[in-house]
Amino acid sequence: MDRVFGEETTTPDLYAAVCSSVVSSVVKGINGTVFAYGQTSSGKTHTMAGGGDSIGVLQLAAEEIFSLIAASSAERTYNLRAGYMEIYNENLRDLLSKDGQEPVKIHEDPVKGVHITNIEEFVTCFEDIQALLARGNKFRAVGATAMNEQSSRSHAIFRLTVRNTDSSRP
Repeated sequence: MDRVFGEETTTPDLYAAVCSSVVSSVVKGINGTVFAYGQTSSGKTHTMAGGGDSIGVLQLAAEEIFSLIAASSAERTYNLRAGYMEIYNENLRDLLSKDGQEPVKIHEDPVKGVHITNIEEFVTCFEDIQALLARGNKFRAVGATAMNEQSSRSHAIFRLTVRNTDSSRP
């Protein structure tokens, strides 16, 4: 755990304090993870995905990634792919599959290491990421709890793979 935030903290404040450095490192080629943990109904899904008029960490990260790419050297080429899955009832499901129910398999390979077989789609702009999130959210498992009428009943994983290469090198 990097830090605990109080209920008065805004999502942009949280993003600036914890996430921005992770995102800028990802664009430079370093693996990074942003993970929300907390009690049921504490606002994890809202903080990460936003809702209504509120922007979430995912959207702030996407904006920053595309801004950093636009400001990068013309010699760098970027390739971005996104996948969206959830863990629900001990099953890993691909939210980008046709019905959101396709199982995701985890494999271990001596060369590749651990990898997963889920749908990944190329993204080229902020709107592409927003569209994938909206499409996958239609399949998220939700239900009423004593604390939240529309509680996410699963753990969602939005995975963005950023590859960058120096296009000036032969």
